[in-house]
Amino acid sequence: TIDASQEWLADEARVYPVRIDPTVTVPTENLIDTVTSSVHGTYQGRGYGYVGYITQEMTGIWNAKDVGRTRIYSKINYDFSKIPKEAKID
Repeated sequence: TIDASQEWLADEARVYPVRIDPTVTVPTENLIDTVTSSVHGTYQGRGYGYVGYITQEMTGIWNAKDVGRTRIYSKINYDFSKIPKEAKID
């Protein structure tokens, strides 16, 4: 349940209709990553919260053999049907 304060709703600057955008938090135990690397093979882990190519500058690991040769696939175990179809996700 989300409650908006009466003061906020009654503000003269408020434009109706209002839309309240709650934060959705997915527990870390519901996030699973699979990393595939042409150097190290495939392994599962947690905490690789990055999408895209990683550079040596980003990791701070110089001469890393799998930089630029690694892909990360993430599985999010969450019931997305709870999010309204008209919701905008940034």
